[in-house]
Amino acid sequence: MFTWLVIQPGREGNVGSLQNSTAFLKYGGGVLVLVGLVGAVGILNSVDFFSLDAGENVAHIGLGIIGLAAGFGLKDVRIHRGLTAVVGITALIFGLLGWFLPSGGALLNGAFAKPNFLGLANLESPSDNLLHLFVAAWALWAMMGDSKVAAMMPAMKKA
Repeated sequence: MFTWLVIQPGREGNVGSLQNSTAFLKYGGGVLVLVGLVGAVGILNSVDFFSLDAGENVAHIGLGIIGLAAGFGLKDVRIHRGLTAVVGITALIFGLLGWFLPSGGALLNGAFAKPNFLGLANLESPSDNLLHLFVAAWALWAMMGDSKVAAMMPAMKKA
C-alpha cells in the first residue's frame, strides 16, 4: 500500500532519487493536504506566527489532491514537470506578494476580518511567506533533477 515511501534497493541515502517532479507532486501533495487539514481543524489557529484561514485551507487541500492525483495517477513526466512549474511559480508569487499586502486583521472562527488576497485568504504572515518561498525553491530543485535525467537519456540509449 505504501510502497512509494520505501526507498528503492540500491538507492539508500540517495537524495537525488527525490529530486524530480513526480516526487515533488507526491510528497508536496501529501504535505499540502496535511497542512489544509491541520488548518481546517484549527490546530495552529491560535499561534500568532502561523495561522491558516478557510480560504488557504481550501486551496491547500485542493492543490494537494491535484498533486497526489497527478503524481500517482498520471505517468506522463511532462505533465508532472508542467504542474511542478505552475506550483513553483504560484508559490513564488504568493511568497513575495505576502510581504507587501496589508494586515488582514485578527483570525476569528477560521477567517480573517479582512482577507488581504482578493478577499479570499490572508497572506501576510512571515512564516507563511517563507513557507511559500521554500515550496518555490523545492519545485525548482525538483525540476533541476528532471533536467539531469533528460540530459542523460541520449547516453542511456546508446548503451
